[in-house]
Amino acid sequence: MSPSVQIPSAFAALVAAVAARAGESGAFAAVRTESDGLRCDAKDSGAPAFYSLRFADGRAWVMLQTADRWLSQSIEQDLVHTGDKIDELLEEEMVDLGYSGPRL
Repeated sequence: MSPSVQIPSAFAALVAAVAARAGESGAFAAVRTESDGLRCDAKDSGAPAFYSLRFADGRAWVMLQTADRWLSQSIEQDLVHTGDKIDELLEEEMVDLGYSGPRL
């Protein structure tokens, strides 16, 4: 993200709250705040992957990122075969990791 992008204070507060809960959950290998958001490294993943929370275009974005082509392809195939949307897949993954809060 460009250093000239202004991060709203409400987003900074959201990042702090999510970082605290993500760290307490034990569901991630590492949780760290960055200048433009939050990064949570996947735990027990078959390939390096991470979740991130970023601010862009006036909105908060949650992303699952991996450089592993096979893992990416596997996730895409899962979405195609189940008909789920990416937000549903992320929600299912969070529930599998023990998330019990309000619906995402």
